[in-house]
Amino acid sequence: MGSNQKKAENKRIVSLISCHSYDSEEVERAVRASLTLLGGIGSFVSPGHKVALKPNLLRAADADSAVVTHPVFVEAVARIVIEAGGKPFVVDSPGAGIPFSSKSLRRIYNRCGYLDMDERIGLNYDTGFGTLRFPEGRILKQFEIIKPVLDADVIINLPKVKTHGFTYLSCGVKNLFGVVPGLYKSAYHGRFQDQGNFCLMLIDLCMLLKPDLTICDGIVGMEGDGPSNGKRKALGAVAASFDPFLLDLLISDLIRFNPLDVPYLRQAIQEGICVRDISHISVMPEGNLEGFRTSFMRPKTFSSQSLTDRVKRFIILKLLCRCFERLLIVKPYINKDLCRGCGICASGCPRNAIHIVDGCAIINHGECIRCYCCHEFCPYGSVFLERHFVDRFLKRHFYS
Repeated sequence: MGSNQKKAENKRIVSLISCHSYDSEEVERAVRASLTLLGGIGSFVSPGHKVALKPNLLRAADADSAVVTHPVFVEAVARIVIEAGGKPFVVDSPGAGIPFSSKSLRRIYNRCGYLDMDERIGLNYDTGFGTLRFPEGRILKQFEIIKPVLDADVIINLPKVKTHGFTYLSCGVKNLFGVVPGLYKSAYHGRFQDQGNFCLMLIDLCMLLKPDLTICDGIVGMEGDGPSNGKRKALGAVAASFDPFLLDLLISDLIRFNPLDVPYLRQAIQEGICVRDISHISVMPEGNLEGFRTSFMRPKTFSSQSLTDRVKRFIILKLLCRCFERLLIVKPYINKDLCRGCGICASGCPRNAIHIVDGCAIINHGECIRCYCCHEFCPYGSVFLERHFVDRFLKRHFYS
């Protein structure tokens, strides 16, 4: 593992380097510069270490789609690890609805542009997993974790900067959910249906794994209805930190999200796990952050703290708020013209609220828990999110 002393010295540093293309030389330059500011690759990788590189491989998608961590970015990190004597390998588990199998892994590696790396780096095909106990967990005392991560000496977390329909931001902390094996993710969604509880689970997972380093692919991210059906958005940044919470705090600032509106960051801040704002961290190299800042479109599901307060004032009583709750939620719907009846949404739904009828998905909204897994994993973009017309009216006339 990395040097604890070095981590302590640099624990509040987040490096931020400009990078505007996926040209391999430019990406490697940016990654090297970001690591130098944290003490260099030798601070956490020693000769012989097995180094798990954990990108975001949400589903089979083109490298330039902004759905997945770009393969050029991952390979740049791997080359630097190899120079330090480490033995890197790429590891992730498919998302909900996709069996965790060597066949599905190969298909995803191929579509995402990773398969060419196999001989140079190594792609994981081990689908075993084990249980890791975490007695100090806030909401979960043990986790199912894929075996290659359990066997690694070093974990390097390589997220993609994206918006997210359920957690609003997908970056360093959310990316670690990918170490939970395949269909177990659906079980976790079913168990932690409440957004707050789900985010507490993410915090527990992050505190358990303690990744040695997090480097995010923020060269081109995703805005709007992410993490898989949003729009590409250039951020032009490579950021790195020993602390994924601090990295996500900086990213939320750069894309003009209030960190208190990102539920897992809000909870981490309230518990003292994360500082309140970027004034309490060292962003290196020192300079003007305005050159990096750009507004990312929020997902349709987004609801800020101030918005919630305004809704409560408008309704006045919690009882009325309860009565109107079903009118103030975003629901998933199926575009029948795009749906191919593949069943990925149905097999990944933690409440079995989706069925394939006559070659098309049908959602039972009475059973839907609004985890938006169907929207997240549909490879054809046939699941869309929509607000109730009452909510759209209130939003237009009473809150922004």
